Amino acid sequence: MAILAVETSSARGSLALLRVSGPDDGLVEELVFPEGLVHGRELALRTEELMRRHDLKPSELEGVAVSCGPGSYTGIRVGVTAAKSLAFALNCAVIPVSSLEVIAANADRPSEGEGDRRGDICVILDGRQGHLYRALFRFGDAESGDGLVRALDDEVVDLERLRAGELPGVSAPAFLIADGADLALETLADAARELERGPRDWDLPGAFRLGQIALRRWRKGDVVRDRGEIHALEPSYLRPSEAERRLAEKSMRGS
Repeated sequence: MAILAVETSSARGSLALLRVSGPDDGLVEELVFPEGLVHGRELALRTEELMRRHDLKPSELEGVAVSCGPGSYTGIRVGVTAAKSLAFALNCAVIPVSSLEVIAANADRPSEGEGDRRGDICVILDGRQGHLYRALFRFGDAESGDGLVRALDDEVVDLERLRAGELPGVSAPAFLIADGADLALETLADAARELERGPRDWDLPGAFRLGQIALRRWRKGDVVRDRGEIHALEPSYLRPSEAERRLAEKSMRGS
């Protein structure tokens, strides 16, 4: 039995296959797409390739994990649609995960003695149009095996607040990561003195990290099985797209 992890929330999509039963449960393989928004073209082809290579039948998929946003409008729509379609076709579960949580999972737990790396992890995506998407995570208790624990929900932060020297809910020590981290630090200017830019190899979401989160949730039974709930699952955009905003403005002018 296996879980398929679908990560298409950024320009670099990926898939991962994870076993969920037996002594070798965990990652089987991660497959990264070519750079660019080619998710719709690659998804079905690469899924079939992964399953065939590891001699797995579609009926052996117990669940589909999907990075449901925020992120690329096109990418997360492709991923969520694919996850729902597979779930209906195969009568399996869906495990939706915030793409900001997937990015945060890149942050390695600090080793003993690395006190300077025990800060919070603030994930910041550039939402364009003067907005950022933000979430905050903290390291859980090492002895209990907890990973990163969410401290703030996904939300939209206006750049004007950063220009005023505010990054709500975030205090030093903290690492800022993802494609909006540099913009946030530049905008905060002097107010960012005690905040640190995290390693750039923590910036992108990947199906392997998504799969790790999904596997933990699977073991706890934290999945979506009800077909009505799966049907109702939507990408997490956090704010309307530019096209949607223009349409709304046009409608208001017409009324």
